[in-house]
Amino acid sequence: MKVLMLASMPNADNPSKGIFNQRAAVNIGELVDLHVLSLRVWRPGRPMLIEEVQDNYSVWHFALPHKPDTRPWISYLNHLIVSRLILSKLRGRLQDFDLIHSAAGSYAPLGSFLANLARAKHLVQLTGSDVYSEFPSIKSTLHVRSMLESIDMVVGNSKALVKDFNKLFKTEYQENVVYRGIDLDMFRRQKLAGAGPVFLFIGGLSQYVHYRHQMNTKGGLTLMTAWKQLENQMVTHNAKLLFGGPDTPNELLNNWISTLKHPNLVEIIGMICPKKIQSLYARSTVVLVPSMEEGMPNVGVEAMASGRMVIGAAVGGVPELIDDRYNGFVFSPGDAKDLANCLLLTALSQQKVQEMGERSRVKVERDFDARNFAPSYYKFYTSICVV
Repeated sequence: MKVLMLASMPNADNPSKGIFNQRAAVNIGELVDLHVLSLRVWRPGRPMLIEEVQDNYSVWHFALPHKPDTRPWISYLNHLIVSRLILSKLRGRLQDFDLIHSAAGSYAPLGSFLANLARAKHLVQLTGSDVYSEFPSIKSTLHVRSMLESIDMVVGNSKALVKDFNKLFKTEYQENVVYRGIDLDMFRRQKLAGAGPVFLFIGGLSQYVHYRHQMNTKGGLTLMTAWKQLENQMVTHNAKLLFGGPDTPNELLNNWISTLKHPNLVEIIGMICPKKIQSLYARSTVVLVPSMEEGMPNVGVEAMASGRMVIGAAVGGVPELIDDRYNGFVFSPGDAKDLANCLLLTALSQQKVQEMGERSRVKVERDFDARNFAPSYYKFYTSICVV
């Protein structure tokens, strides 16, 4: 079976971009003849197409002029430019593909265009921001309406994603799910750190100008409000907050810290290098995912695999990951008071935190083993293709 996967992949400018797609390609490439098409922004001197061959898959890196934007007319213009330029390079090379796998909803209009040209089946993988921030703004555009006519299967990184996709477009796709999963040998159970609770947040404070919740997309503003409500109690319990991620520190965060009664309880850890994430889980006792939208949070899965309980907002697939009050806490998204209550409950009992962390590891071992990802997709490929 010959498969073309449309997915963001690491490149020379951004070696950490699309790292999960790269891992998926390595595994799926063991089962099928896999080619990956990855987009990046064109700049002067950058070749339009670079072909790269790996051990068990190949990549077409396309550098094309486009402006990421969810305004309908710009989104449609992007689609026209990108699809025609790709066709100019790949004409005659598409006919052998059995299936197009759009590894994010943002690639799905292009995936449908290529699937029609190749007369191939089309599988769309939903990831989160596609359903909750991108599609709602452009769902009535011509290229998205055409997309809906050329999808053979929809698979989500959570069941909630397919359900919400169906609700948005009034479709009736089966709620197929393949959890992306993680490497359980890389993320191992770790002992709890220190005597007091240590809360870890690495969602950052990026502006996300094209997302509905903008700077609060990852819930950082909600957390800041909740923490300020709890300062006196957190001093009593010798608690600490590690606050980091994209676009930290920044002026807003620095100003917030200056208003705290106990700023020494907060440590700004800035942008996180992927190689250091395990040491941060080791320092923490509770990991926070207060996002306003999520498909299935990788941070949450990694933390639970490390034996950490997670407090997460009830959005997307988070309730599929966290069994409320059994292996973590789920709170109402954007509700700082509800989040504050969860923080306080965990600060009151380190024994309970440890027990929930142990249950978290068991849950991830059962449902989120990355080794299941490629075989699960292969089953979907064969179910919709005549091989």
